[in-house]
Amino acid sequence: MLEQYEEVVAQHKDLVFSFAYYYLGNRAEAEDVTQDVFLKLWSHWDSVPTHAAASWLNRVTRNTSFDLLRRRKTKNRYVVDTEASELSEVAPDHLPDPHDHAEGAEFARQLRYCVESLPEPYRSAMILREIQELTYREVSELLDQPVNTIKTQVHRGRKLLRERFLEVNACVAN
Repeated sequence: MLEQYEEVVAQHKDLVFSFAYYYLGNRAEAEDVTQDVFLKLWSHWDSVPTHAAASWLNRVTRNTSFDLLRRRKTKNRYVVDTEASELSEVAPDHLPDPHDHAEGAEFARQLRYCVESLPEPYRSAMILREIQELTYREVSELLDQPVNTIKTQVHRGRKLLRERFLEVNACVAN
């Protein structure tokens, strides 16, 4: 039983973390959610069929992330985005142009902000399809929705993301 659990964790930990990270926009919170999700899996291990683990994990990750967002909003606390500063602390083998690096970090921050601002169900569909690069069929199975619904959500999500990105860039330019 422990070996099967460890296999499922090893197979899905990156997907759980990246979904939580893009959903929440905060590395520390995503790590906490990932840990919570796998603790929940352990406590429900007998009731989760191995073949349905991916779908179960995605649903629990999304719900746990959503609950954390709700608690965050209720407490009216502001989360400091440390990701851009973490990027600047990494010393690459070759040094890029500082201006290009700053633009790249700013672009990544704006993109994360725009993805975070997408309403459901577009946010989940976009994270799974565009960021985690799952197929439409895989996203359909994980979200337990028809493939055509997922295609529509991704299409509308892309449109909303493009609009939000233009709004953010317009605000930055002014």
